[in-house]
Amino acid sequence: MINAGGNVILEELKWKGQYQLKPYPIFDSALRLTSNMYKAGTFVCLSFHYKKHLPIGKGGAILTDNYEAYCWFKKMRYEGRSETSYWDDTINEVGYNMYMTPYEAAIGLSLMQCINIVNEDLCEKDEYRNLDEFLTFLTKYMTKI
Repeated sequence: MINAGGNVILEELKWKGQYQLKPYPIFDSALRLTSNMYKAGTFVCLSFHYKKHLPIGKGGAILTDNYEAYCWFKKMRYEGRSETSYWDDTINEVGYNMYMTPYEAAIGLSLMQCINIVNEDLCEKDEYRNLDEFLTFLTKYMTKI
């Protein structure tokens, strides 16, 4: 959110499985992976961390029904490159290096064959410090309400 130029407003909420990055139609669903979880017209972000439902390691996915956004996400995950030869590509935007390796993808496909269709939401454990504990985030980028 910060890297996209947005302001972060911290709000103490009791949430389960997912929460919305208001006012945008973006949902952090790092603790949810179950059938019928997608909401039309939104972006639902999944986590494949080893403590999540699909423990591939690192990485995740974004669920969307927006084809233009899908094409943009796909390009941005691989340094802004198109699916063409490096020598033939015209990179127009600076992307990220966030693609899944073939090894991780194979693990994910294998794990997907065994995952339940319906899963309970995971609980966030108090293992992580809140970002509002870090002065850099609180003074530069965030507002706490």
